Formats: sequence, C-alpha cells, structure tokens
Amino acid sequence: MSVAAVVALLDELGAGDIAHPGGDLRSHLIRTHDTLRGWSAPDDVCLAGLIHAAYGTDAFPLALLPLGERPRLRLLVGEAAEAIVYRYCSCSRQVSYARLDEVPWPMTDRFTGEVVLLDRDEASAFAVLTIANERDIVQAGGVDTAGAAAIEDLVRALRPYLQVAIPEVPDE
Repeated sequence: MSVAAVVALLDELGAGDIAHPGGDLRSHLIRTHDTLRGWSAPDDVCLAGLIHAAYGTDAFPLALLPLGERPRLRLLVGEAAEAIVYRYCSCSRQVSYARLDEVPWPMTDRFTGEVVLLDRDEASAFAVLTIANERDIVQAGGVDTAGAAAIEDLVRALRPYLQVAIPEVPDE
C-alpha cells in the first residue's frame, strides 16, 4: 500500500498523458494526495486521493480502470482506500449533492442506481476528498469565478460531514 506503487500504476495507465486542469491527471492526483496529507487526513483517504478518479467520475468520465479491475486496485491500496475510490467515482453528483442536508447522507450510485446511506466515516472521507479535489481544480485555474464560487458553496455544504480540519479559503 505504498504511494510509490500507486504512482507506478498511474504511470502504467498513462495518467501523465491525460489532460486535466493544471496540466495532467497524474499531477492532479498527486497534488490531491499531498493536500490530503497536509490536512492530516487518514492514510486510507490520502491513498484514495492519489487514485480517486480510477473508475471515472460524473465530472471526469475517463476511467483509468474498468470496474472489473476493482480487485486489482483493492490489492494495491487496501480495502478501505478502494472503497473510498469507488464511492467517489460512483457518486451521481446531481442527485446526491441535492441531498447533502440529509443525515445520514443518501448518496446515489451512478453505476447501479442504488441509494446508499453513508455512515459518518464514509461521508467524511467523501467530503474531504471532494474538497481537496475541487480546490485543486480551482487553484489550477480549471474554473472561472462563478465555478470557483459554486465549489466553495459545495465546500460549505460538505463541512458538516468533515472529521478533518481543512483551511478556509481567504476572501479575495
């Protein structure tokens, strides 16, 4: 479950050749991991941050691995980190984000259509990973002013789920 092994997998899968705000997907994934590490997120969340787009997402549909490769990723990063990656990739954002005020949070899986009630730890892992990901996109210049404001609205909506302290973004 080493960072180096996950980076080697990213290299094998060509993540450095995939365009992403701020350069390439590999760089974004590493920055997301580093941000999570800097926020003292749990190890499994940090490791998940390093490969959080493995199965594609609503916003970034290009998958590095097909869902059939979940066992491969699970062997590499561990069951907990892979579960976080799957949950992140499977989130139907439009449906799920509209229900962020509900506790427990009912997240809709875009792959299966199933609604899953996230427990406190699952919701916290999802929230901190989402915030690290979205803030990296903003910092990389991947969104305009309105998009950055929408991301900070999302951050505010996710804050009640956090079990990790994250910094406020200063007003500009």
